[in-house]
Amino acid sequence: MQETATTFKTQAEQAGWGFLDTVDFVMSFVQNIPYTVDPETTSYDEYPRYPIETMIDEGGDCEDTVVLLITILKEMGYDVALLLFASDQHMAAGVHITQEFVDGWTESYSLRYYKGLNGKNYAYCDTTGLGYRPGEQPEKIKGSANILPIE
Repeated sequence: MQETATTFKTQAEQAGWGFLDTVDFVMSFVQNIPYTVDPETTSYDEYPRYPIETMIDEGGDCEDTVVLLITILKEMGYDVALLLFASDQHMAAGVHITQEFVDGWTESYSLRYYKGLNGKNYAYCDTTGLGYRPGEQPEKIKGSANILPIE
């Protein structure tokens, strides 16, 4: 995973991308891994894949793709968290953003972020659908997030 993260980081640096474009780049890679359900692919109700398994198997459910995204971003030096939406039976990634980032938001979509118990803001990052950008949350996710920072 370190090698994968280094490749993403190098590509982003060579392109001159900042935070938003770099995270979007990695999210796009993960979003293009097909969504699969554990019972159909493993015969288990729940089968947590290691990040490398998700890449090799070319598929995974929301937990698997979120763990892959978080692993890559963490290896790249980003502060990340798991966002667990129990009532929606969904998991997403969170990437730390500063209050200045929130206050200076100018993108064409509304920024969705959650404040952790540690006082940090985490931008919502969805891995289960194509085209979602950092901070863009699907309308179908209605519940509140339990934020689990990754140390």
